[in-house]
Amino acid sequence: MNLKKFIGKNKVFLASVILYITATLYFALTHVPLFDESHAWRVAEVMSTNNWLYIMKVEGHPILWFLILMPWAKFSVFYPLPMIIINYVSCLLSVILLWKKAPFNNLIKIIITFSAMFLLNLPIVTRGYSTGILFLFLLCALFKHQLKHPFIYALLIGLALNLNIMTAVGGIWFGCVFVYNILKSGKMKEKIISLSILFFSSLFTLPLLFATNPTAVLMKGWLCPKNIITFFTEPAYYTLIIYITLIAYLLYKLRNKLFNSFLIFTSLTLLYLFTSVYPCFYHHFIFFFIFIIIYMWLAGESSSIFKSKNIVFSALLALLIVPPINHDLEIEKVVHHNLMKNPIKLIKTINSEPVFQNSRIYIHGRESYIIPYINKDIEIYDLCHLKPISAIKSFEVPKECILETEEKIIGNTKKTFIISREFYFGDIIGEFEDFKIYKIK
Repeated sequence: MNLKKFIGKNKVFLASVILYITATLYFALTHVPLFDESHAWRVAEVMSTNNWLYIMKVEGHPILWFLILMPWAKFSVFYPLPMIIINYVSCLLSVILLWKKAPFNNLIKIIITFSAMFLLNLPIVTRGYSTGILFLFLLCALFKHQLKHPFIYALLIGLALNLNIMTAVGGIWFGCVFVYNILKSGKMKEKIISLSILFFSSLFTLPLLFATNPTAVLMKGWLCPKNIITFFTEPAYYTLIIYITLIAYLLYKLRNKLFNSFLIFTSLTLLYLFTSVYPCFYHHFIFFFIFIIIYMWLAGESSSIFKSKNIVFSALLALLIVPPINHDLEIEKVVHHNLMKNPIKLIKTINSEPVFQNSRIYIHGRESYIIPYINKDIEIYDLCHLKPISAIKSFEVPKECILETEEKIIGNTKKTFIISREFYFGDIIGEFEDFKIYKIK
């Protein structure tokens, strides 16, 4: 096929991908990692064969994302570019795979591509969720051919299980279906190797679904149904109604027991996780929508329902996933951090102003994501532990920060500062939106 024919046949696809890259690449490359993102880099820095099981227990996540970051994090290579590029390429490949393999008409593909989650969250927030979604989309694309490539399919399931808890939910369903199919139809060699891959892949991940991690204990306020309702009702109260209506419509219209079991299992498991096990934020909640897309993909392979234009269904889908649903990590915050660059201004100030040279800076909590940017001659201490950041394992559960520490802080001989969003003693010598710099001595 010559280039002219290829462009003519794929003009909507090419135009959508080019527009998508144009709309997202700048924001992705200039994104300042938030606490959750830089925390993963720090975990990758300190992870070893001696502590990876403990890390899984405390983090509440499998370790694959940390392993992906490890080659760069161990040698402090170009932070944060490696994880930004890995995340963005994964998201872009997911979009391309959706366009080339999903059994949807172009209108549905456009709605999904330019939805809030694919436009303003997944390509920007570098926490590994885009990579997990790529694995799940590959499982969808190969679903009909899983027995032709059993080892590859088993490996993809293993990757989905070990990337993060949210993709593991989908991976469990794909794994169960694959085990049934391989036992029913596979050759003995294929059965042994494929099942071995699945067994070792799930050995350390599945227990995480049933054990409340320490972070969840510290963030009890996020473990409640109220936050799920808030997610579906901000900013538009009709979102929850559309979500329920859309699921009811799909379950009734498709009436495929196998694929209906996927939607029911994943939805109920997410509800269980977000109310009993895992603190839930916007980038976790979007998996309610991701699993609807995967369900449509799987069911659409054996039905023409999503290939023909259905304006009412497309309008409902667009109303559900296109508007920004602004809860906690919200799109507004992500865009704010990229456009305003206040953390970067703060970092540049610390690195360039003579007053900070050879000083000690105490950092409180989530401001820790600025650490990799700070000059090496500046000592960075954790305000709650009163220890150098380098002496604190990044996966330690943070204890409550008690402010009866002024004497200990003042007791050192260096120029001392505190950076925090909270109020502390000392003179404020700089403000960057919600950041404040306090000079102690």
